[in-house]
Amino acid sequence: MMVDPAWVLAGVTGAVAVRRLVFRAQQTSPNTVHKIFPEVLGGFDIPAGCDRCLHARERKGKPCPEHDHNLPTGFNKAMNLKPMRLSDEQMAEFIIKGYLVLPPDSNIPTSHHTKIFKRCKRSGIEQRRRNPGNNILAVIPGLRQIMESATVDGALRSVLGEGYRIHGHRHCHTTKPGTREQEWHRDAYASGYQKRHHRPRWVMIMYYPQKVTLDMGPTAVIAGSQYLSLNSHRELIEGARLTTKHCRHYGKAQGSDKCPEIPDTFGQKHQVCVEAGSCVLIHFDIWHRGTANTSEDKNRYMFKLQATRMQEPVPGKPTWRNTSAELPRIPGSFKVPELEPIWRSIWRWLRGEKHADGQARHTEDGKGLGGAKSGGNRVKKLKELLYTDIYIHRHPCRGTHECIGYIESNLPPGANPDDLGKISKEVPAIRAAYELSTISTEALVSALKSPKQATEKISAAAARRASLALGAANPTPGLPARLATLVKAADVPAIRGNACFVLGEWARPVFGEIAQNGNDDEGTTVVTALTHALSTTEKCSLVRVAAAEALGTIGSMLSQTTDEDLDDETEQKLNEIKKHLGPSLRMSERPSRLIDIIREVLESTIETEMILPPEQASPQLLQYAVAALIRLGSFSRPSVELLDRVASAGPDRYARVAALEGLKRLGETERLARGLFWDRVCPLSAADRGY
Repeated sequence: MMVDPAWVLAGVTGAVAVRRLVFRAQQTSPNTVHKIFPEVLGGFDIPAGCDRCLHARERKGKPCPEHDHNLPTGFNKAMNLKPMRLSDEQMAEFIIKGYLVLPPDSNIPTSHHTKIFKRCKRSGIEQRRRNPGNNILAVIPGLRQIMESATVDGALRSVLGEGYRIHGHRHCHTTKPGTREQEWHRDAYASGYQKRHHRPRWVMIMYYPQKVTLDMGPTAVIAGSQYLSLNSHRELIEGARLTTKHCRHYGKAQGSDKCPEIPDTFGQKHQVCVEAGSCVLIHFDIWHRGTANTSEDKNRYMFKLQATRMQEPVPGKPTWRNTSAELPRIPGSFKVPELEPIWRSIWRWLRGEKHADGQARHTEDGKGLGGAKSGGNRVKKLKELLYTDIYIHRHPCRGTHECIGYIESNLPPGANPDDLGKISKEVPAIRAAYELSTISTEALVSALKSPKQATEKISAAAARRASLALGAANPTPGLPARLATLVKAADVPAIRGNACFVLGEWARPVFGEIAQNGNDDEGTTVVTALTHALSTTEKCSLVRVAAAEALGTIGSMLSQTTDEDLDDETEQKLNEIKKHLGPSLRMSERPSRLIDIIREVLESTIETEMILPPEQASPQLLQYAVAALIRLGSFSRPSVELLDRVASAGPDRYARVAALEGLKRLGETERLARGLFWDRVCPLSAADRGY
């Protein structure tokens, strides 16, 4: 029996969803409790019956409104339904546009969505104090069937790979009549500060239980915007806090009370109007907003859940219905930023292939690129674009236009600003970075390690673009070791953090071949540098978070290589090498030795964060360390006791959920059941009742 705490705990505290389990167990004889556990803990052998559910005392024999008798828990597996994986065209649409509308699953009856909608209205979720936040699955248990449906599960497997993880953060967003439109924004990561990714590592699912029309305030997205303005969320929030004040002040000076609108040249704006039961899969970093609800009496409910990648793509094993080696063209007419180098790079990465047209030339002057002079001029031009400054003058509307760059704000009173679409430099700058990744990685390394980025926005913008493009490049021999040196020796924290990020993105090219070539010198150098960055020697918590994330990606890659990628012939060759070299072989235990190093430093970090006083601890670091540890797969088994302690007494809610996920993946059913049993027992007990 496999336990699924992501659903049982309904998110983060474990104090709400478990009530149904224990309440039913109390009313059942001991010899039949085991028949209830499979249903509540994620089994699929019995339907979600209502005869002893949470509201048994209140229903008085009437059908339970929370359950759909036609849908057993885990119905996807109960009905032997295979995930409906995306086609090449759908994958291309997601990569290019950043979102994909998923129609209602044909296996889920319309009545199921209707019941969820009625439950929302009956519970008054639209009221701020009655919104359960991360515990929404306990209030609306029918959401589990939506997330486990063949349509949603297949889409998540296609984009995030097998074994993806449902994150502990989820929320019901309600747009009531009279609600004003939001500013364009990108969501913060629930686990705190994190570097934005071009590659699909973190996505959101938006589920709508009712039909959404234009007057209900549908979610709006900007197609293709997920690859732009990869500023830190901290900087984004700093600007967004001033958006309304500055825009209204500026707007009134121009005879208007509205914020300047983002131009269509940045990407086509689309209001997502869907049928009841539809979901929208979006890249986590896409720009979006809730629009105004102009209806008279219609609430719009949208459930937002997050999912993250756990495994790196495997060569020759795409996780969608892939038939084309090249990125296909998608039908329809739409506007997106022209970022084809990024689209093609991501397509190849998802197929487990190398970046671009082979290895990049590790040169500064561009020799060997069709002539020294022409190549050098091309590199010089690309470097100029890479260092484009979008921060010299800030537009008064700082938050709204953070995504496309600022225009000069030294305008005379009453003057109108230039068209924002004409002055955006971010698109050509990012394109330049990705082109440099195929012809001159040295130019990107130079931008990455510029010490001026600590004080100059020009260098910071260039370094951000360079890190993303360099992470997509094929590292030449010796380049990972150079970045490892930056991780340990660079004076500026931003340089160390960006270097950690790049080394994590190089997991497959650096570590994918270790088990097969018997030489782990460069891999050992990289892991050593990252473990140093994760240790308490590193004083910047953001660098430590970046190191933890990188080690998790590398550990996942190594565990995949050890468990799956070795064929019989390679295994035989390794045994022969070991037998011949004996103790002198540094790679005597193949990748498992490096995995042990990674696991030990992650364990040490978690142990330290668990005992630190609140004023010294970093909940964010604890979250990422636990999330990285469980990515080691079966190699995290020696950490079972530690994961058990984090799950039961961890000081951070998302760290507890990640630990529970790790225990589930290791099959630790007894530990999970014991922890659930000792949680809150009676759902009817309350302070005002005295019991």
